[in-house]
Amino acid sequence: MSSLERLIASWRASADLHEFRQGATESEIEDFEILAGWKLPSEWRELYLFADGVSLFQQSVNFYPLRRLLDESESLRDSDWPVPEELCVAGGNGEGDKFGLWLPAATADTGPVVCIGPNFVDYGLDGLMIEGSSLSAFLLGKT
Repeated sequence: MSSLERLIASWRASADLHEFRQGATESEIEDFEILAGWKLPSEWRELYLFADGVSLFQQSVNFYPLRRLLDESESLRDSDWPVPEELCVAGGNGEGDKFGLWLPAATADTGPVVCIGPNFVDYGLDGLMIEGSSLSAFLLGKT
């Protein structure tokens, strides 16, 4: 059982704290990858097959549906967020900060999760911060 499978099992055991959308189909993921021009790492694919959008722990960790991923990064750039082209924004923490897949370091299996947001200024941070070396590492830390 993978780390992500164990996490999903624990989320299901505490389902009253979470909201899960129906999982994406392989076809929907393939369509997304064609539009994006890159492939989702396998652990990201596994998450989206489980739920095409999820809110964990009463919206403390939120993943957007696939159809929103490409538009979200662009929308933030249009709002003067310093989102680099290499970051695919995939969700947020419910308090204004966003996170996503760092594409230059992504492999077929995994990819680091990078965070960006206005609340970083409170901690003296400016720019991007690696929050997990992989999706499962990020989720283990957050959930």
